[in-house]
Amino acid sequence: MDVILNHYPISPIGTFEIRRTVTVAISAEYARRQVHRWLLLEVSHMMGADEPTLVVGESTCWRVPVHLSTPQAGVIGQVGVIDVDAAGGEMIDLLVQKEMLEQRARALMSAATQKAFRPHSIVPTAYLPHPSQRAPQLVLN
Repeated sequence: MDVILNHYPISPIGTFEIRRTVTVAISAEYARRQVHRWLLLEVSHMMGADEPTLVVGESTCWRVPVHLSTPQAGVIGQVGVIDVDAAGGEMIDLLVQKEMLEQRARALMSAATQKAFRPHSIVPTAYLPHPSQRAPQLVLN
């Protein structure tokens, strides 16, 4: 699990101590599932939630990256993040985030940046049957 410390002034070199008591009442997996469900129901079935990062600042939240994918090209790229309050489980700024996710998704889906679908024309040799002895012929009268 990654942790980001927001708004902690530290010197670029030297020794320093970081002390902060935080309350994390929901798990990273719960936050990811909550965001994934919201994306499917409210935004697009082509978006999904990735592994969250714990962000410790004025408040503590799970920052859940959101990716865009298509059946033909797979994951195209990240279109934004959704923050989930680690103490209460509420998703933060959903209306603003929804609009930003949709704008970035439209930009990624443009023909210039979308990966083209190319089916395999040659079957890899690992999937071809290996030569074997022929089975004896069965003759029925």
